[in-house]
Formats: sequence, structure tokens, C-alpha cells
Amino acid sequence: MVSRILKKLFSAILSTLILCLVLSFIGYTPKGEQESASSYMTFIDLFVLYFIFALPIFLTVGILFSMFVDLKMKSKLGTILSYVIGGGIIGFLYYIFMVSMQAYSHILSEGIILFTAVGAFSALLFFSVQVFLNLFLKKLNLS
Repeated sequence: MVSRILKKLFSAILSTLILCLVLSFIGYTPKGEQESASSYMTFIDLFVLYFIFALPIFLTVGILFSMFVDLKMKSKLGTILSYVIGGGIIGFLYYIFMVSMQAYSHILSEGIILFTAVGAFSALLFFSVQVFLNLFLKKLNLS
């Protein structure tokens, strides 16, 4: 039987990989579209950069928040809403923290919306990976 914490750990790592792949595809500029006088990151560079920032958040805040929601919520809808709202709040707070660390700290509403949406998506992704992992392990009789 696979322990709950190991399932959450694996879900966090897999969610981080999926999220970073998606963000890298969105942020990458193909060679044919790159302007000659500008600097661009490779796909791998983007992936590694996103992974370095996202993995610690998934491993700490994501797992702790997930365990809290699992204890408090009884319905699927309540659980899903908690993940989405909690992820959005975490994304919002992360943006505020990042802006406060910069020399010119003015808050942009586009940044708040983007980080809140990515946070909500990330939390929903984490929840979805957990559900599919549990189904997969149940099918293998390992849960």
C-alpha cells in the first residue's frame, strides 16, 4: 500500500513537470519568429527556470494545503473549489511577494490576474493528478 504522503509527493512532482511543460510551450518563441537584435531563452532554459521556481512551491505549500483540504472537505465540489480558490490565493500572494522584492515595486493588475490564474490552474492540476494517480494505483491494486 502506497502511503498518502508518497502519493502527494509524486503528484507534486508530476504536476510540476506538466505545469512547466505547458508554461514553456506558451513562453517559447520558435527560431523562425525570433528577432535578430533580441535575446531569447531556449525551451529547455524556460523549463528549468520554471521548474526551479515551481517545484519548491508544489512540494511545500501544495502538499500542506492539499492535506488540509483533504481533512476539512467532505464533498468533491467543495474540494475542487477549495483547490481553485486556495491556488489562486497562493498565486496572488506569490506575485505580491515577488513584486515587493524588486527595487521598483509597483503592482500591475495584469500580473496579479496572471499569477492568480496560474495559481488556480496549478492547484487544479495538482488535484487532477492526485485523482488520476489514485485511479491508476487502484487499478493496479496498490492503493
